Amino acid sequence: MGKVYLIGAGPGDPGLITVKGLDILRKADAILYDRLASPELLDENKDALKIYCGKAAGHHSMTQDETNEKLYELSKDHGIVVRLKGGDPYVFGRGGEEAVYLKDRNVEFEIIPGITSGIGGFAYAGVPVSYREIATSIHLITGHLKDAEAIDFKTYAKLQGTLVFYMGVANLKSIAEGLIEGGMDASMPLMVLYNATLPDQESHLLTLKEVVELEDMKRFKTPSLILVGEVAGFSEKINFLDFLPLNKKRIVITRSRAQSKRTIDRFRELGAEVLSIPTIKTELIEDYNLESLLNKIPNGIIAFSSANGVNYFMDLLLSKKDIRALGSYRIASIGKETTRTLKSYNITPDIEAVNSTSEGFSKEIQKNSTTGESLIIVRPEDSRGIISNICSENLNCTEAIIYRTVPEELDLGSLSELKEGFDFICFTSSSTVHHLMEGIEKSCLNTFEKDLILKEISKKAVSIGPITTKTLNKYNIKPCIESPESSVESMVSSICKGVKNA
Repeated sequence: MGKVYLIGAGPGDPGLITVKGLDILRKADAILYDRLASPELLDENKDALKIYCGKAAGHHSMTQDETNEKLYELSKDHGIVVRLKGGDPYVFGRGGEEAVYLKDRNVEFEIIPGITSGIGGFAYAGVPVSYREIATSIHLITGHLKDAEAIDFKTYAKLQGTLVFYMGVANLKSIAEGLIEGGMDASMPLMVLYNATLPDQESHLLTLKEVVELEDMKRFKTPSLILVGEVAGFSEKINFLDFLPLNKKRIVITRSRAQSKRTIDRFRELGAEVLSIPTIKTELIEDYNLESLLNKIPNGIIAFSSANGVNYFMDLLLSKKDIRALGSYRIASIGKETTRTLKSYNITPDIEAVNSTSEGFSKEIQKNSTTGESLIIVRPEDSRGIISNICSENLNCTEAIIYRTVPEELDLGSLSELKEGFDFICFTSSSTVHHLMEGIEKSCLNTFEKDLILKEISKKAVSIGPITTKTLNKYNIKPCIESPESSVESMVSSICKGVKNA
């Protein structure tokens, strides 16, 4: 029998899972997850068996009894089984029921608590759920009842603390009416918080009376939390999200999935909602004989122009040899991301181009090489510009074309997201431009929809550098921002400055 871990993933932001929870998640052999756990957390473990058991109002992909039984069955065949739950397993997460079920069957289990949305979620809306002399108690209440009258409003109305109702949006008006009838002041602040801690978080600050008088309740979406108490008023004073330079900005990333994570993480740290629409992907040229190349050219300079080139080169090298095979070579790198990737393999480049362009790379190599020295340039199949810029009569150049860039098909969901609008769309290479334009042209969208998206792109395109800008110009697109350095860091900084100066 294996061991089952009931892990709280936190309120939504994937960064809010605990260190211990993330460590176990990465080791898991099987993962049973629900809709409130961030999909990004599942990417932390590529190899585990993943089974969805989410529940939504009126629809269960798996009943609770079936979930309990599935955990038991998985424990028979897998060493580490994770039940990944939104928030905290023991706060309206039915983790207690799952724990009892496992205990009754002598299955070893462990609880790894998470940040519950009723506390941590409101922190992201500028609301401290407790505050000296204002809210000296916190009450977590389920609002998901078939009959709202089952809630003891008279008792709750007399409490001198903060009331947090989980899963209560459908009963919002009944909750407000019940508290007023129970004796609570009708002017008491109430907050409805949608998608707490996520980029599209949305809060509504009202009073109990205003909720009762509302005719249109459609503005309140699920999943939302309800908070009733004086502390709700702090949201207008201490909402830390206001300090984030890209708060409420929607930014589209067109890089490949493999390269997007650091970029996405950086934008989210600055408050942005990030929409990842990869237009390209890279793939290894499987039959490339790297061993033969290194035997033929036993020393010289190996130049890497991208992080992808480093990763694919190392995949080929380490499948046959170890890192000592590079002992007789000097290593050259262009850009911070390429250097960072080399260092992840414990390789510090001997030559590094500060100017992250092929021209800057060429000058740096020429300056640090000797006449007749061998130069191996690791590049993708479709970037001959690197060769023409770097090679000269002074160097014996050899291309190591070990990977290729190919289009990533745009799905209907991505196109629909683009139609909903965005503040910036980032292009990090000419290939991202070409493939997005081709993808839109070949899509099933009608002419009006295509023109609408292209119009938005023409006003909101961000270019990583002059080469990408030239490609955008071919499509009659003048970027609103061009990064002064050809790096993601510079591009992010340029967008922040653009927003600040707008």
